[in-house]
Amino acid sequence: MQLFSVAADYHDGLEFLQHEVKSSKLVIWLGSDLGHFDYVEAATFLREQIVPLLGANDHFLLGLDLKKSPDIINAAYGTDNTKPIYYYSGELAKNALRRINAQLQADFNLAQFVYDAAYSVEKGCVELFLKSTVDQMVAIHALNLSVTFAKNERILIHTSYKYDEPAIVQLAASANLDWKGQWTDEKRWYSLNLFSVKT
Repeated sequence: MQLFSVAADYHDGLEFLQHEVKSSKLVIWLGSDLGHFDYVEAATFLREQIVPLLGANDHFLLGLDLKKSPDIINAAYGTDNTKPIYYYSGELAKNALRRINAQLQADFNLAQFVYDAAYSVEKGCVELFLKSTVDQMVAIHALNLSVTFAKNERILIHTSYKYDEPAIVQLAASANLDWKGQWTDEKRWYSLNLFSVKT
């Protein structure tokens, strides 16, 4: 067995493997990054960016965060402002504004935004927002742009979609993949899913 470590984005890394490795491959994507796409976008990404780079004898091992009790998900994302994780989740979310300030010469006042997140059972995802605490205007100088925010208006920072069996079946069908198997932790909070390309 040969192991290849490639520093690249998903597409370039798989393209490298497609050209450099002629034997069958197991492509492993353990993180739950696919959850940052909604279900349609996730299937489109796999179908258009990943599947074309897999051969008929290749396999794809994909980590997916599974649906679970909203209380468990909300606790993991720090939605309770009485818990320490709320502070850390908020600081992580505010990093987006820090980056915009630094890279686009903006003047977001981080003290005027609070972290606001919740799991939507209907959507099957956690939505992370920063909510404006006042009416304000922010200048983004590099874009010659001013943006106004009303009090309580929110900026969507991040989404994290969770999966269950029907969602995985739909993902596989939409992405032109065969779902070969699944391994989970004993609580069924996280899964590793083995796929191959439909022939």
